[in-house]
Amino acid sequence: MKFNDALIGGVLLILSVAILGYVNTFPAMPLSTYGPATFPKLLGTGLLASSVYLIISGIRNRKTVPWTQFAAWTQDRRRWLRFMEIPLAILGYVIIAPFFGYILYVFVALVLILLDFTEMRWKVSIITAAVFSVVSFLIFSNGLMVPLPQGFLGSII
Repeated sequence: MKFNDALIGGVLLILSVAILGYVNTFPAMPLSTYGPATFPKLLGTGLLASSVYLIISGIRNRKTVPWTQFAAWTQDRRRWLRFMEIPLAILGYVIIAPFFGYILYVFVALVLILLDFTEMRWKVSIITAAVFSVVSFLIFSNGLMVPLPQGFLGSII
């Protein structure tokens, strides 16, 4: 996917104006012209100048470069489904994991994702998902002391 330089420059212009606006809220250092806002102001100013250059460049080239150009993969429905698997798995974790628990949810989600990416190789998908689920649970819960949802299996684990 490609975007015209003017579109990218517009987004960066908004970002640079926001940075420069926020930097003005930083406190000044007494007896000095330099303070905590100096470096962010320099970066914001450089970003502002770059974004103006991109906008001008994009407007000049708009006859030869379209505003957006989609890659060939964006026409393939299966690739969009693959693209959405991870965000959907994360959303599913937020909704379902409190009931099923971390290990069970991560195992099932990984099996489904790996089946798609390994072209239905069940054995590889199940073994990989099982090992990752248990190892990541042990690392996060025991090693890093992160409270993970136990679900209905909490009394067994």
